[in-house]
Amino acid sequence: MDDYIFVLDIGTRVVMGLVMSKKEDVYHIQASARSEHKLRSMYDGQIHDVEKVAHEVRKIKQELEEKTSLCLDRVAVAAAGRALLTQTSYATREELLPLLWEKSDQVSLEMEAVQRAMRVVSSEARSQDQNYYCVGYSTIQQELDGLDLENIIGQRGKRADIRVVATFLPRLVVDGLMSVLTLAGLELAGLTLEPIAAGMAAIPTDMRRLNLALVDVGAGTSDIALTKNGGFFAFGMVPVAGDEITEAVCSDYLLDFAVGEELKRSLDGKIKTVENFFGEKVTLTQQQLLGTIAPVVTDLSERIAKEIQMLNGGAPPQAVILVGGGVAKNLPEVLGSVLQIPVERVGVQMRERLKRVQGDESVTGSDVITALGIGMAHFESRTLRYYSVKVNGVMISIFELQMVSVAEALLAAGIQPRLFLGRPGAALVFTFNGDMKIIKGDMGTNARVIVNGQEARLEEKIAPGDEIEFSPGVNGSDAKIRLHDVIFLNKPKKIWYNGREEVFVPRVRLNGEWMESDEVNEWEVWEEGVQWDQWVGLDRWIADGDIIETFANDTLEDLLQRKGLSVCVPNTVHVYVDGEEKVFRPRRDVLLNGEIVMSDRAVMDGDRVDVHYEDLLLRDLDLKAEPMSMYLNNRRFSLKPKQTRFFSEGAELKEMDPVDEGMALSVRGFVEGPILSDLIPYVPDIHAHAVSGGSSLRLEINDQAAGFTSKIREGDRIFIEWVK
Repeated sequence: MDDYIFVLDIGTRVVMGLVMSKKEDVYHIQASARSEHKLRSMYDGQIHDVEKVAHEVRKIKQELEEKTSLCLDRVAVAAAGRALLTQTSYATREELLPLLWEKSDQVSLEMEAVQRAMRVVSSEARSQDQNYYCVGYSTIQQELDGLDLENIIGQRGKRADIRVVATFLPRLVVDGLMSVLTLAGLELAGLTLEPIAAGMAAIPTDMRRLNLALVDVGAGTSDIALTKNGGFFAFGMVPVAGDEITEAVCSDYLLDFAVGEELKRSLDGKIKTVENFFGEKVTLTQQQLLGTIAPVVTDLSERIAKEIQMLNGGAPPQAVILVGGGVAKNLPEVLGSVLQIPVERVGVQMRERLKRVQGDESVTGSDVITALGIGMAHFESRTLRYYSVKVNGVMISIFELQMVSVAEALLAAGIQPRLFLGRPGAALVFTFNGDMKIIKGDMGTNARVIVNGQEARLEEKIAPGDEIEFSPGVNGSDAKIRLHDVIFLNKPKKIWYNGREEVFVPRVRLNGEWMESDEVNEWEVWEEGVQWDQWVGLDRWIADGDIIETFANDTLEDLLQRKGLSVCVPNTVHVYVDGEEKVFRPRRDVLLNGEIVMSDRAVMDGDRVDVHYEDLLLRDLDLKAEPMSMYLNNRRFSLKPKQTRFFSEGAELKEMDPVDEGMALSVRGFVEGPILSDLIPYVPDIHAHAVSGGSSLRLEINDQAAGFTSKIREGDRIFIEWVK
């Protein structure tokens, strides 16, 4: 048997296995096997116990190998639509000349459209820190040169457009399925979605032009697919199915789950007698059982109907096809009533009605439809092909058109990109004497990748069966440095300053704080010969953002700056005279070992430094009070003050008082203000032009009569003259 496929339908309650082949348009069932889970190792279509499910798969595999004498190492499977995500996408190809489009061209365009959908979903999933696998697709539209066609194969044209709806499941769901296959010694040949597979078997191609709903009622989930315009266009899932019906029977009559499942399947009108949990005989009629399951069937129907209408734009479909082992006896009638469509338009599809399926006659009923559909999808190239590679000994399945590099295989194995490259250690940035310093961290080491025993790069292509060994990159160490690695201090020096002996030490300021303790006795440091950097604490690690300042003890300028002076910059005193800043330079002499110096010099052990400067007195400022300006007999005149007086903070100062840095002074010449008689000496020939007998002296201020004691002010207009 050359062209065959091993098919597995791994359901919540039953694992169904088929070996199928195809000849012309007929599908042949060469052999079948089925096994029920002894324990509930799957819930709602999700694998919970990988080992137990793999055990059942191995049993199926062994039984089919014995029946067919084939080595079954590759398998086609379908995933339940739990947490299903769909994405519509398209692909276009245009040729210069009309082309006869073949099957390979169609599949190539479909795969391109699927890849486009994968990129969209992958981008959205990364932003939500999730990962999805593509599990199936359905072609919903085919066009050739703008004309809608059911199939472009065998047609001639220049431009082909294909639109697909691709389905995706969370990585957790698919990984569970892959783990089962790996433990069972199987390699994935193709993957599809259960409702896609069931639809391919249950709904003939020509019927997909109608608006139909396929519902695959399993044990844990009810998967839904809708058709229109010749293809499947929407997929959904309801996490309620046959197990809820079984649990209702078990709950009402205290039955074991297996007994309740058998009762649910055998509603044939006969009276049933079973034992309950306590070993008591319980006799049940079909009417009693239907009454028990009625509320659950109604709830299941309502939820299925709601999902169908949501996927179908709010409208009911033309008909509903039910498949799966979870279809209860009264489900078609209740579902039709909820959807408000005729009951005869809700039916159960059976293997016996599939004219294109031949072979093993024991494969009957509606619960084998999905398994048959998986095989059909494989032969029609409607499954997604995967190949396997090993990453650190773990088998990883990779979509054959999606992953081509080592890096992508590592991502598929769940290895985070941050492990590919060793990150350099963090740099250390600090400020040293006003300059920014950057100490780089150690460079990390990149990941080591070995493919089939040979060193490889992340961008290299991989092939089926490759074995990849991955050792993650190692991050570099963060930059670390101590203060003594950047600061070099001289030893303290014993000097004489203005006749007083003292120790001249270097100093360090860190983030605005002096590092040496105020309790450090500089003489003690000198006499005991202790290293100064030990007192300062230069073995401390530098922190990011530290601001370090050093103050040396090398030169005369270093010393004088400690005293608030400078040998290079003249000594200055800033005084504010009536609000205006003025700078004065009192005399100062700096002597080094008795010699006056005008520039910086080195200071050595035992040097004598003397600073001689005179106090700056008020008289040294040479400040004069401003005269008072006015108009005298129509001429501009300035009256000079008779004296200059100084005030600071409201108190009057003397000329011999010292001037302090930043002092605010007020200079006044007219403390009490001049009077009119003070101007008479400045009127030319006032006595020579005196008129005797009946004449008078005109005294006016601003056109108002005034007297000798009238006060005058800045800007006044004054007249002093003799008139008859």
